[in-house]
Amino acid sequence: MNDFLPVKGELKRRPVAREDHCEACGEPGENLYHVAFKCSFAIRFWEAAKKAIGCQVPELHPATWTRDLLAGDRCSEKDMAIIICGAWSLWSGRNARRHGKEVWNPRVALKHVATMVEELMCLNMGGLKQPPREKQKWQKPVFGWRKVNTDASFQASSASGAGGAVVRDEEGRLLAAAAKRYAHLDDHYKKCGDL
Repeated sequence: MNDFLPVKGELKRRPVAREDHCEACGEPGENLYHVAFKCSFAIRFWEAAKKAIGCQVPELHPATWTRDLLAGDRCSEKDMAIIICGAWSLWSGRNARRHGKEVWNPRVALKHVATMVEELMCLNMGGLKQPPREKQKWQKPVFGWRKVNTDASFQASSASGAGGAVVRDEEGRLLAAAAKRYAHLDDHYKKCGDL
């Protein structure tokens, strides 16, 4: 909103850069609005967003688009969150490409945005009081049986998780145990509990 991000148009205006052409599509005057909505990468991203989750970007003015979005009368709160997170993802992707990461996939970026929006929505619900968890004590299995206890966790920010299992006999003796860390997990695991 305040022209702090180092887009090429801003760098040329300051004067830090000599030219201001978008490195992705060649358009002159690269600004955040261009990166977020008008660049060929952005157009592909928003087409994927419309097909996958039905998010339609409303008509926004290049000079006031951030204020227009935050005013809350252009689209739903969910679409506003998707658009803002999408703009951030496009900016991050632009920087990654500029610093040597050549591959950019709009579907992967969209998945990243969906995770960010989900986390934002969960933060909004953070004020809700959770019912107190009942403390449970481990109970022995029936004679002749074995009991397997499992647990797992997922951390969306790093797309990583861990899982573990413990096997005990009817006397509570440890028979086996295992634990494993998982990297580069799809957020499907978090939603479905399939660790």
